[in-house]
Amino acid sequence: EGSVSDFKNRLPKILNGKPGPHNLHFKRDVGIGSDVVDMVAEWLSVNSDAGLVVIDTLVKVSDTKHHKGAYRSSYEDVYPWTALAEEYNVSILIITHLRKAPTDNLMDGISGGIGGPAAADTQIVVLRNGDKLQMYSEGRNLGLTESVFRFDKESLTWIFEGAPVHEESTDIRRQIV
Repeated sequence: EGSVSDFKNRLPKILNGKPGPHNLHFKRDVGIGSDVVDMVAEWLSVNSDAGLVVIDTLVKVSDTKHHKGAYRSSYEDVYPWTALAEEYNVSILIITHLRKAPTDNLMDGISGGIGGPAAADTQIVVLRNGDKLQMYSEGRNLGLTESVFRFDKESLTWIFEGAPVHEESTDIRRQIV
């Protein structure tokens, strides 16, 4: 999310004045539903060295016209991307948001219902508090992990600081566990 001009202004600073990688590609306003999945599949077939595809945000490419129940709809929004990742051996990061409603489990708070996370291999929840960020991840082949990052205003990047001190994350950890 954000404007193209914002991104173009940030990228040179992030890259520290160096040119971007030759295989860094951006595409905006791509449409919705299976057309987007097909477009990305076609792109991946030509760019076999791709390592990461980012969908920012899921709601921008989801076919919201289907009314099959929350679980099934959100599962069907995510599953084609999971299948595409497996077919092309590429990581696909799908960005969404947390629901505003309180939940007993932080992972259940991922916007769109529990079907989307069920279709994904790994779920990551990022909570930001000023220049600090806590990241929680959980997946099929991954137990619950917690990481802390600090934002560096000079480089406009997040710096990994390690695992959180449990006293700082107890309330959130309790929500997840």
